[in-house]
Amino acid sequence: MASNVLSNAFKKSFGKLTNAVGLQTQVQPVAEASNEFLSKDTATLLQSMPDSVSLHDSNGNALWISDKTNEMFCLDANSPQKKGFLDEINPQDKLDVLKAFSDCSMTGKNQTVTFRGQFAGANGNLEVSHFEARISTYPHNSETVFLTLVRDVSDEAKRQDQAKLDVESAQNLSSTKSLFLSHMSHELRTPLNAIIGFSQMLMGEAAVIISDEKKTEYAGLVNQSANHLLKIINDILDISKIEAGKFQIIPEVINLEDSVLASKKLLAPIANEAGVSIAIQAKENLPNITADPRAIQQILINLIANAVKFSNRGDTVTVVLERNRRKINLKVIDSGLGMKQETLQKLGSSFFQAEQSTTKRFEGTGLGLSIVFGLVKLHDGQVSFQSKQGSGTTVCVELPISNEKSIPIPADPNEAIVFLNEAREPNLFRKLETNSTVRKTG
Repeated sequence: MASNVLSNAFKKSFGKLTNAVGLQTQVQPVAEASNEFLSKDTATLLQSMPDSVSLHDSNGNALWISDKTNEMFCLDANSPQKKGFLDEINPQDKLDVLKAFSDCSMTGKNQTVTFRGQFAGANGNLEVSHFEARISTYPHNSETVFLTLVRDVSDEAKRQDQAKLDVESAQNLSSTKSLFLSHMSHELRTPLNAIIGFSQMLMGEAAVIISDEKKTEYAGLVNQSANHLLKIINDILDISKIEAGKFQIIPEVINLEDSVLASKKLLAPIANEAGVSIAIQAKENLPNITADPRAIQQILINLIANAVKFSNRGDTVTVVLERNRRKINLKVIDSGLGMKQETLQKLGSSFFQAEQSTTKRFEGTGLGLSIVFGLVKLHDGQVSFQSKQGSGTTVCVELPISNEKSIPIPADPNEAIVFLNEAREPNLFRKLETNSTVRKTG
């Protein structure tokens, strides 16, 4: 319906121009016009142009169309009546093109207009292409017609869109990094002030009257602050190595449940102070995985510590381990603050923190999840999030049971591969169950 209205508006607009320029309004078949309207030399010259070329009368009908136009807009060269590229314009852009023709006719000045067209791509899906049309009047004997040159600017439009995205990304990164540095200064200043203050007390004249119990307490606070600084520095170094591709993974065969238990013990003091419990739910008979134990420990500590930090007192953080064919799913589930959808899309970006404000309630540099994403990627794994504001968050880490392609792993956990030669060639025979007969699988 909208297309018909635009088409009628187009005809009316160009019909009004007929008296002004003295053009004939009779529609001519394209094939007939091609032979009579242009001389052979002129037609050959226009055919040689790299752009799409077409001539139109005051009603927008095509008087002559180049082969490049038929090719560019997938037109039927044998169609008796056609408007050339005008039939292929996106309806939302037709009025702009119509106005350009009208302005060209009324002012006599060349006009440039961009428009979109939709065509079937190589994969069968509709794809949008961007075009630029240059419109000018072309005197022909006593008549004046419209000469249009159209070129495909899709690649240029894509480059402009990409450049715009790059600028926006750089601006967002700059803004996020500035906020990160603001938070980082707080993270560094607090423990440094503690170290300086308590060390001065222990070194100064007041140390004489400080009890041994207090000295031990102050020394413990200095140690705690120093460890906090060391963690921040290690995080910065780790994320730098990961982004530079210098983080070395040393894979070993490890038991993931043992790693979770070790992480739980390390985080017990923090969880107890926050009033949060840590529970582990592991499926039976989970296989060992091939991974870097230090990296896995770092992934677990970051995820569990984050869940504890954003949980409410009395909540429980649950770590779930389960097998999914050739992978192990590690889930860390909390019922804490949760996150907005737009926040979920930015998680894992360097320097981004879920709590983006200058008045933070929670400590942290925002590098923890960036490190998790990087380390999981180095293990050929994936990280995904499910969260709703006020309803908690579930982080799922998929880790391959083995990231060494030379080590075969049965897809079914009830199956076990039996090797019958020193070359350890798989799939010659397969043992289905313990104490069952061996069948040949080829």
